[in-house]
Amino acid sequence: MKYLILIIGFLLITSTAQSATDSELCVEFKNFEKMTNKNLPQKIDEYTEIVSIGVNCDGKSIKYTKRFLFYENMMAEGWKERKQRQHTQLHCNKDGLSRTVKWIAMDVIYDNDFQYLGTLTTSPTDCE
Repeated sequence: MKYLILIIGFLLITSTAQSATDSELCVEFKNFEKMTNKNLPQKIDEYTEIVSIGVNCDGKSIKYTKRFLFYENMMAEGWKERKQRQHTQLHCNKDGLSRTVKWIAMDVIYDNDFQYLGTLTTSPTDCE
């Protein structure tokens, strides 16, 4: 349920942000960052937790720091490639961040002990 609220809030921002200027987008995304980080970390499903959200207005990017609540050796081979495809599909769909407002979406992923696992990145050029 908490993940649903997070997604709905973000979709509302991106749907209204399509006609906003860069500075207006920055303000909206910074407000989203501040509001959301107050409630983090937060489990978004049985196996994943969002630790923080960061907005870089100069780089036009939003970084989601996530933690898998298990270890990399428990994942099937090729998991990074599958997750990258899902990430691109999410952020390039008709309501996606990279398609609608032309910002970069980034997920930095750690394991249960906060050991770095990888970074998923989707940019506007991935949506062409």
